[in-house]
Amino acid sequence: MTDYDNIKVVDAHPIVMDGPELMTANFPMPEKYVGDWLAAGFTAMVYGKTGIGKSWFSLAVALAVAKGEDVLGWKVPTAQNVLYFDAEIDPAEMAERLFDLTGGDIPGEFKLCSGLRLDGGLPPFDEEEAHDFYLDLIEAHDIKVVVVDNLCSVVTGASISEDQTWLNVQPFLNELRRRRIAVILVHHAGKNGDYLGSSRMTQNMNTVIKLERPESHDPQAGAAFHIEFQKGRSLIGESAAGQTVRLEAGEDGKLGWEVISSAIGNPLEALVDALRSEQYATQMELAEALRVSQAKVSGMINKAIKASLLDRDEAKETFARVKAQRRQAANENVEEDAETDEAV
Repeated sequence: MTDYDNIKVVDAHPIVMDGPELMTANFPMPEKYVGDWLAAGFTAMVYGKTGIGKSWFSLAVALAVAKGEDVLGWKVPTAQNVLYFDAEIDPAEMAERLFDLTGGDIPGEFKLCSGLRLDGGLPPFDEEEAHDFYLDLIEAHDIKVVVVDNLCSVVTGASISEDQTWLNVQPFLNELRRRRIAVILVHHAGKNGDYLGSSRMTQNMNTVIKLERPESHDPQAGAAFHIEFQKGRSLIGESAAGQTVRLEAGEDGKLGWEVISSAIGNPLEALVDALRSEQYATQMELAEALRVSQAKVSGMINKAIKASLLDRDEAKETFARVKAQRRQAANENVEEDAETDEAV
């Protein structure tokens, strides 16, 4: 129980500060770890449907932080100690995945705690007596970033959809935030596509990322997904833009990420730019260029019109103009061929 009569601040300033004191306090900004979406004390959730590649994404981010290497266009300023709590994957398979991503060059800053190696598995997040297990490991290894893969496997005391279940978890996340520990929670999407669980879950989070499979992607081709920021307290402008990526094997045999569509720019703006390039004569051609379905392009055009990014008939007129230009070019080629035949 908290001794409220002896609460003290952890810095040199008074508990209550007035305006002038705040202006001269010089509190340091949270140290950034991954782009603008993960910093010291931040809580982030990454969720998506089963099998989409959440663990591949989370491992890639964790390894990048451990190495101090940029990932997926996000800046990683310095290497940090990362502790990856895995509750589901066999440690042999995890070691194989790590090798595939790094070629065996795994830094000491990356730490793994495999729940399948523990008697009874990882302790439940929603049980207060289990919190010391995690805090002791974090402190012992000077951890700055924690990844929990996945939330459903460590919240086992009751249904994750119940508010009370999350109310038992939130104080623990608040304690990690107070200790300036960044946390990435890997989670599942429900049948409706949204994250599974209580609506309270994301209220105190800094970042929520949804991974969604591109409509044109064949699941047998491997992991590929669109990265969508659904919440980002520190994200503005281009840093809040999404991107679509695919995991592929490189010439060296290591797995790496290929960007299918850039994270820079709004998807509607990308559609407008592609349309105004006058390279496409139909919605089908435009859809193939953007790697989405024709129905998706139709919906995006309507959204762009509502957002005043396109004039009402601009798409129709542009397609007609491109078709006319192609017909004219084809007719000119026929006339040139006829003149060549006459000359012969």
